[in-house]
Amino acid sequence: MVNKKNIILTGIPRSGTTLTCYLLNKIDDTVALVEPLNPQEFATLSDSEFIISLDSFFEAQRDSILLKKIASSRGVGGKVTDNVVSKPDQKTGRRVKIIDSDSIYIEKELSDRFFLFLKHPSFFSAKLDVLKKKYECYAVIRNPLSILLSWNSVEMAVTNGHAPAAENNDPHLEEILSLQADKMDRQLVLLSWFYEQYFTNLSRESVIKYEDIIYSNGACLEKIVGKMFPGDAEQLSSRNNNSIYNSDLKVLLRNRLLLSEGAYWNYYDRSAIEF
Repeated sequence: MVNKKNIILTGIPRSGTTLTCYLLNKIDDTVALVEPLNPQEFATLSDSEFIISLDSFFEAQRDSILLKKIASSRGVGGKVTDNVVSKPDQKTGRRVKIIDSDSIYIEKELSDRFFLFLKHPSFFSAKLDVLKKKYECYAVIRNPLSILLSWNSVEMAVTNGHAPAAENNDPHLEEILSLQADKMDRQLVLLSWFYEQYFTNLSRESVIKYEDIIYSNGACLEKIVGKMFPGDAEQLSSRNNNSIYNSDLKVLLRNRLLLSEGAYWNYYDRSAIEF
């Protein structure tokens, strides 16, 4: 039986999943937690044991939020922020994670049946075939060229074409990545894998484009919880063509994408990466 108050949020790393949590937390009677789990703790569990453990975690977080106003979540200064990476380092040009806490404070009033989102990009993407049987599941995607440009601007596993939490739960993905000739090949294979997971396991309505979030100033998220987005929400601007992205790399990645046949073309036309 699907629990419509406990909701799974996943998405491609650097697609805007943390921004989505930040915006969801602005909606009444809604809490969205950023990567509150340690995927390694679930590594040896069967599918049924995994769901039982996740159910227990959901309920423990509900109790903690209602009784203590505290929840497990990555954050900055005890709050969910809209981005978890810094500005480019002056020496390396790379951006690093700026998370400084593993718990957040919940200040708003909530009913005892509030909507609770758990967000994990790689981990939940790999477990979607199991998760979708018990929970409402949503995934955030983004223009594939912008994803690749972002991956190459940060210090994360995806920078080298890896996603450990996904590979640990999908041996086939791990094997395919190990066979690739270089980092860029791995990134393209990994990127396609994420889109394929959503195309296979989720309806179109359950896949949310970063671009739609930006253009609607978050209002497109209303459909998930059936509540109005606050009217005083800030104006959002797209970072798809971020000025920090290397222009030569952009040309190279665009050409590689155009020659590829990845699952990202199920959601984006090739013309979408001409920017």
